[in-house]
Amino acid sequence: MSRAFRILILYGSQTGNARTIAERLALHACRLFRLRNYPADCPASLIHVSSADEYQPLHELASEPGPVIFICSTTGCGDPPDNMAAFWRKIMNVRLPEGCTFPISLRFVVLGIGDSSYKHYNHVAKKLYRRLVHLGASPLPVSLALADKTQDIGLGLADDSAPEGIIACMQWFIPSLWNTIHSHYSTSIQTLGTLSFPITWDDLENPEFVASLQSRFVVRCLKKHDTGPNTVNSVNGTQFENDKYLTERIEALLQHDNSLFKGAPMPSRALSFVVVSNERLTPEDYFQDTRLIKLELEVKNCGQSLWNLNTIWNRVGTPCPDGSLKFLPGSVFHVQPTNSLENVLAFFTITGIDPSTRIRVEVLREAQRPGEHIVPFPLPGRLSDVLSDSISMAWLVTNYFDLNCLPSQFFFSNLAATHFRRKQVASESVSAERIQMECERLNELGHACTAEAMDDFYDYVTRPRRRIVEVLADFPCTAAFIPVESWLDILPGPIHCRPYSIASAAPTIELLIAVVSFRTRMLTLRQGLATTFLARCPVGSRISGWISRPVYGFDFTYCLTPPTHPCILVGPGTGVAPFRAFIWYQLSRASDNGVFSTPPNVLFFGCRFSKKDFYFQKEWERLEAEGRLKLITAFSRDGRAMVAKNRTYVQHRILENAGLVWSLLNEAGASVYVAGNAKAMPAAVRESLVEVVRDCGNMTDLEAEAYISNLESSGRYQVEAWT
Repeated sequence: MSRAFRILILYGSQTGNARTIAERLALHACRLFRLRNYPADCPASLIHVSSADEYQPLHELASEPGPVIFICSTTGCGDPPDNMAAFWRKIMNVRLPEGCTFPISLRFVVLGIGDSSYKHYNHVAKKLYRRLVHLGASPLPVSLALADKTQDIGLGLADDSAPEGIIACMQWFIPSLWNTIHSHYSTSIQTLGTLSFPITWDDLENPEFVASLQSRFVVRCLKKHDTGPNTVNSVNGTQFENDKYLTERIEALLQHDNSLFKGAPMPSRALSFVVVSNERLTPEDYFQDTRLIKLELEVKNCGQSLWNLNTIWNRVGTPCPDGSLKFLPGSVFHVQPTNSLENVLAFFTITGIDPSTRIRVEVLREAQRPGEHIVPFPLPGRLSDVLSDSISMAWLVTNYFDLNCLPSQFFFSNLAATHFRRKQVASESVSAERIQMECERLNELGHACTAEAMDDFYDYVTRPRRRIVEVLADFPCTAAFIPVESWLDILPGPIHCRPYSIASAAPTIELLIAVVSFRTRMLTLRQGLATTFLARCPVGSRISGWISRPVYGFDFTYCLTPPTHPCILVGPGTGVAPFRAFIWYQLSRASDNGVFSTPPNVLFFGCRFSKKDFYFQKEWERLEAEGRLKLITAFSRDGRAMVAKNRTYVQHRILENAGLVWSLLNEAGASVYVAGNAKAMPAAVRESLVEVVRDCGNMTDLEAEAYISNLESSGRYQVEAWT
């Protein structure tokens, strides 16, 4: 039986940008097209959108009757996002027959979301495109009239470092995509609405068109709990009584709603962990607050009634008799943070929404009938139990909406579109001029395509790191008149988990966290959502999270398989975390065998001051004294190093110890592992290693480069970097 025609949109998204674009394209398609011979009020039957990993089995792609749109970002050192990792392994399987895995009739496009300032710019999009062609699929002939003529047809590479940002690519690629689909599939689909083809980016991002887009979710606002007087902000004429009252009210609502999940943490894949200790490692008077946080799995409250525990163990590790987890070094702990109370209070104060307002979100996996939404709404636990009782805005604003992130252009265009949906209220206490001014400014920020407009966007959003909640405060009239049901289409969500390398050997779970805190030109303190959330967790508190195996983190198999080989570990700052886990795991295995035959590893550790942020100093020095580790340090701010030209970093120490490094690589078969900030350090370390190989190995520049490249391709040179 042949499938009904549909447009399939698959995304791989780490921070949410690719997912947001995928969902936007789904809304575009539902507004622009409908299936022939289907009722006009059934636009959603045209679309399926999901993460790449949710689409299975892979061979189903071969029978897709319509175009497949891939939207993907690149993480780490050219790796796919977490929600594309399983799909990536399958489609890159060398056993798939080339040229005939997919029929030539399978049409696709790939849109990569990247940043050309990074080495592996849009690596996933480029490689996926080549792989699909190699397996037999055909790219859609998306016009390249306004693009780089050297670029492959059907491949869009959005660059966040371009003067106009990713919009520079999207403003030609997306209209061209819809125009191509309109002409190529005219026998299956027909236009819906008043827009005439060919369409332009201005057509798609016009506030009036955005206002006409279908809602992503089916949301119903229910009767409020009788928990106190209604709360409306100053724009509507009434003030909240005080923050203490509002805080107590929100806490009571959260306690009630959390009970609905019956112990299941947010999101559904997570488990509940208890904070055993939360220790600050740096001095109180030092600018950087770095924490060592110890966690334990809370087995009794991890929702055994909701999940099969065997499935949980397969996902996060192997259970120990005491209920703890057993995992490999290089594993990552994913933290699910929540919004700070300050941001939650600010949201309710600005919008005037009563936090006890309850909504019901209808959840269906795939839209097929009129009234069904396009995107499944993620909630923890058994959805039916929660949705039958509804959820409060207090819970959503605390746990779901990302109030701390920087707003995208889509966010501004969505806000501008609300002015076309809003009905005039006779009792409005603000002037029409103010409302018009906000609408025009939102339209400018949401429709920035030129270099000048992007400079304006950069100055308003990026440079000061202006957060969502602060933008709402700048547009109080707009925020005050948005219906409760509409916020799910406007605010980004859910809050994304943050991955941290585990800094301990199993079964202990310890995280080394540098709390993000800085000031911008606005002179307002900026704090990282997840690191601040963790730093504030008192002993005994519970957090949601899960452990993933090191699929795209470090793979220490080579160094742990007999005959064992030494490792060159380069971990400045908190980059040392995964190496602490590896070293203690390696030593514990040797101890279990009763023989310490493991060759000593070399650890290059760097920080600013030897007396302030030398993490795990006593541990490293003790292991070195016992002959189990060679420690080489670089303190960039000690003594004369306060002057920039005198600063020493780990890459300099590698050059100073060139003979040792070369002997480990060439004679002992050592592997190199590098972890830390992605901005400059990994590239500088690699350059130093190329120089070591060239000079000590008597090679040319090309030969030395090939030597290091061979280490990378064989898995003996691995990098885990983050921004």
